[in-house]
This record gives sequence, structure tokens and C-alpha cells, in this order.
Amino acid sequence: MRYDKSEVMKRAWRTYKSQDFNYKKGLWSFAKCLSKAWEAVKAEVKRTVVAPAKKAIEKEIKAIADWFIKKKFDQNERYAISLSDMTAVKETEKAYFIKAVSDFGTISFWCPKSLCK
Repeated sequence: MRYDKSEVMKRAWRTYKSQDFNYKKGLWSFAKCLSKAWEAVKAEVKRTVVAPAKKAIEKEIKAIADWFIKKKFDQNERYAISLSDMTAVKETEKAYFIKAVSDFGTISFWCPKSLCK
């Protein structure tokens, strides 16, 4: 991701020059103005660029490998997961974010795609 450094500098100078220099108390240094300009530009880029890594989905998961469940959860959580309806809420290239909802509560966790059926 590339930032337009020229635009950042212009924004910082605009902020610095717009201050009322007759009132000396509370003035920002140019470094502070530059810092605020970078924050604004980064926030703007973050708003416009959507991260493609995690996609919102609704996919039903029928089963997960037993060894993964035994390794990651205690006995009570395993029992709740065995009785739950599992749904993949988010997805990355290699994993699902699974939400297991049962009468005993909700358990959310990441699980590799290769272990899901």
C-alpha cells in the first residue's frame, strides 16, 4: 500500500499555517501537524481499502476432526460442541471462524479448513 506523501505534506502545512499565531498558547509544532496528517491519511486509506483476508460467510459445518476438539477444548466444552449447531461465520484462505451454538452456550473458535467436514 502506497501513500501519497505529497498530499500528506500539503495537509500538514495547511494545518500548520491555519493556526492563529497571535495566540501563542496551544500551538502545534510542525512535527505534531505532520503526525496528525499521517493519522488522517492512514485512517482514510483504511476506510477505503477493505481487507480481503476475512470474508463474512454462513456455512454449516457438520463435523470437525476429533483430535482437534480433544486438543483444544476441555471436557465440558467438548460436550457442548458435540451437541451444538456449528456455523462458519468468517473465512480466510486456510481457516474458518466457527460459532458453535448449543443450549449450554456459544463457543467461537478458529479451525483449519482441512479438519472441517
